[in-house]
Amino acid sequence: MPPNVTPPSPDPILDLRILATSDMHGHIGGCSETTGWAFVSNTLASLTAESENHFLFDNGDFLQGTPICDLMAFGALGPAQNHPAIGVMNGLGYDAVGLGNHEFDYGLKFLREALSKATFPVLCSNLETQQDAWERDLILKKNVVDSSGEAHPLSIGVFSLVPPQVMDWCRVHLEDKAQAFEFQETAIERITSLKSRGADLVFALCHAGDVATNSGGSKSPLASEITSIPGLDLVICGHTHHLSPKQGERNLLFRAPRHSDSGAVPMVLPSDRGRHVGCIDLKLQKTEHGWIWVQADCRNIDVSEEADPSILELAAPWIARAQQAVATPIGHSEIAISTHFSAIQCDPATRLAAAAKLRAAKPLLHELGYKDLPIVAAASPFRAGHDGPTCYTSVPAGPTTRRQLYDIYPYFNAIDAFEVTGAQILDWLEASVSVFFQMVPGQPDQPLWNRQFPTYEFDSLLGLTYDIDLSKPAAYTPDRRPSAQATGNRIGNLRLDGAILDPETRLILVSNAYRGGGGGGFPHLSSRNRISLPFRDVRVSVQELLEQGLAEHDLPPPSWQFTALPETSATFETGSDAANFIPDALANRLTDLGETPQGFRKYRLSLDR
Repeated sequence: MPPNVTPPSPDPILDLRILATSDMHGHIGGCSETTGWAFVSNTLASLTAESENHFLFDNGDFLQGTPICDLMAFGALGPAQNHPAIGVMNGLGYDAVGLGNHEFDYGLKFLREALSKATFPVLCSNLETQQDAWERDLILKKNVVDSSGEAHPLSIGVFSLVPPQVMDWCRVHLEDKAQAFEFQETAIERITSLKSRGADLVFALCHAGDVATNSGGSKSPLASEITSIPGLDLVICGHTHHLSPKQGERNLLFRAPRHSDSGAVPMVLPSDRGRHVGCIDLKLQKTEHGWIWVQADCRNIDVSEEADPSILELAAPWIARAQQAVATPIGHSEIAISTHFSAIQCDPATRLAAAAKLRAAKPLLHELGYKDLPIVAAASPFRAGHDGPTCYTSVPAGPTTRRQLYDIYPYFNAIDAFEVTGAQILDWLEASVSVFFQMVPGQPDQPLWNRQFPTYEFDSLLGLTYDIDLSKPAAYTPDRRPSAQATGNRIGNLRLDGAILDPETRLILVSNAYRGGGGGGFPHLSSRNRISLPFRDVRVSVQELLEQGLAEHDLPPPSWQFTALPETSATFETGSDAANFIPDALANRLTDLGETPQGFRKYRLSLDR
């Protein structure tokens, strides 16, 4: 953003570099990865060599996201106290690390054990338990050197915020065991405390996005909730996996030395999995108010293309054992399971996820007395291009391994269930299909998918059938707010067991804890209509279906199709190996338009059936 305050007086006396990672999700850099801590390590070495005065922080979500993390949580690779992610982070020398919501995915006992060997301070300011393994805040003291070589003591106060929605997302682990507090009240409390204890500057590790997106849900808090609080000097963002400032961009901020609070707060959001390192270069000046920053240069640095062999060597025993574990055969599938064509059909991976949820939920619901209500399942394509042209589920028919299980369902995720009406289902589906652009009938090659929506925010409802009329405008904006342009429903011919769904009909919607906790900002899912279920991991149910031998008849029928639009076509992008997974039912309506500069494969879909 452009500077809107008075430029600083000349010759600030201290240069301070703040480096940050976020949402590493356990990616070390082995197993043919091209991102992770091994690549971050070389980047950090060059950035710290350029600046004698530096701090390194991580903003959370570091213990979940890879097979190694899952296998550690299940005890398959050794005790949690020897977690390789913690060992790698110890080696990199973080000054402080904040907790993200995914740190709580495996329960408090595992988290405490995993953190027990951390040599860096761990922070979480707005979630309390009876036995915390983290601190509320801390003051880092370091002697820093000015341009003339003179040393000065500097005290940096740091606190950390996790989305309070973690109480819903990880309800099975946190209910009655933890209490979460809102961002603003916690930030005011921590900033006041840190300043009173002598902090020259105060930094926030805020596990939230810097701008409103629907990733994580419209209910999730934003870093902007705390940036206007007096006394806050810098914010490191995360959670949304976005990049801000974007590649090649930088934000340069100024404020006059006489103003310790000017409203301009340096911020950086360094994407995820170690693809970038956030970097904020501060120029500090000593004033009558103490040390304040007078210039801030915020940017993100692409990580090195070379992995640090010392990091790979440190993690080698766990990587080797994990590679052996994920290569283990677990079952068989008679059908190919992919997400390459999720944008134009209810794909097999989505249908399998729905089948797993129904398999786990139905017995539990029947035990609770819900025997007469229809049950439908919501599922979305997890890996369908949101992280690039290789980010697609690609499991051919035949024997399946544990690695392919993780490809199909990457996340440790609990089922969740809600009692809803037919009218709420219709509104809920309108929110889901808002991911598509509006089509002008009779026009060729119109873009289909609005990339402001992540693919994992497009749910299909299995157990119902419905048509999607793309000639109608979307009912919801990308941040899941009702659109002013909406005129009529995109969803038509909505049927349950062959009959038009009555708005008053009561149903049970089975989803997952992420969606139930507000992820994606879908309407009509809340604690008020939630059905409390015992914990069941969706992926365990997926594995059971593969173990018994998966066949087409084990999956719910596809639930939706596009309404025919004469002489109209849409274009969409998919993975480079999409030709291996073209659905038979749509083959004669598809035209291969070649590869895009980004490495995707582009197709045309005829909407004239």
